[in-house]
Amino acid sequence: MYRAAMLLPQKEETMEKHRTPMTDQPNMNAEKKRAESSPPATKSEDRLVVLEKPKPKIKEPSLYKVFLINDDYTPMDFVTDILTGVFKKSQDEATQLMLDIHNKGKAVAGIFPFSIAETKVNQVTEKARSQDHPLECIMERA
Repeated sequence: MYRAAMLLPQKEETMEKHRTPMTDQPNMNAEKKRAESSPPATKSEDRLVVLEKPKPKIKEPSLYKVFLINDDYTPMDFVTDILTGVFKKSQDEATQLMLDIHNKGKAVAGIFPFSIAETKVNQVTEKARSQDHPLECIMERA
């Protein structure tokens, strides 16, 4: 769908409006500025139609929560390392989050668009398996 904008002809201004107060000479500077700032006058039968394509509406991506699940075998230091390495948490944030995971059973490590959340889950799972830890990481729609 296109929107149409119509430019209507403009009336020509006379030199009389641009006279300087002290003399009877035309003010050329004012005339020159007017000519530069406005489009030239057109005849009344001339019409210009400009079609503009409307901007598409951009939908925000769906967000997903990434959870770490507590287990009895994964060391707390490893969970803290995952939180600082994969989720870019500070040491204090990682420690607090690790304690939340330990005490509550699970905690949100971050909220991301789908592809990033999926990558984080895969990174955590890969690192945990490479160290023989059963740490689980899941994602749910936010």
